[in-house]
Amino acid sequence: MNDKNYKLRLSINGVEIEAFGDKDFVERNFGNLKSEYLGKENKKSSVKNNATNLTDKNISLIDFVNSKKPKDKATELMPVLVYYAKHYEDAEQFNEDDIRNLYRRYDISKRPKNIYQAIIDISRNKGYFESVLKSAGYFRLTEAGEHFVEVKLIIKE
Repeated sequence: MNDKNYKLRLSINGVEIEAFGDKDFVERNFGNLKSEYLGKENKKSSVKNNATNLTDKNISLIDFVNSKKPKDKATELMPVLVYYAKHYEDAEQFNEDDIRNLYRRYDISKRPKNIYQAIIDISRNKGYFESVLKSAGYFRLTEAGEHFVEVKLIIKE
């Protein structure tokens, strides 16, 4: 019987992975832990790359929306339109008329019948918008809405 214990330690980006035990156990589990951790790190960096791909300030509204491929005219498209207005046109808050104008610019005739109600529904159900205090009828994009547009919607490569 082998009484020797082995210990392997790896430190990457402030995270330390350590395995201690018999040789077979250490080699098997250390490799699994390392590949699992490195796989998560690669996913995080690809999410950062997707977010940084959106920094081209010269992109048109149509190109931006097409790059995100929203499936629904209200639930997915409206946050994309608002994201574009916020990040590319410096519009921190919006109202029903602003959304209507964004739909017109994107040339969508089939927009929600009641845009204000669609904003309210998206706010309640998805949490992508929130009311602006002391500005009746105005909303802003939440962090959840930004995350949805930046990470959850597909970017065409």
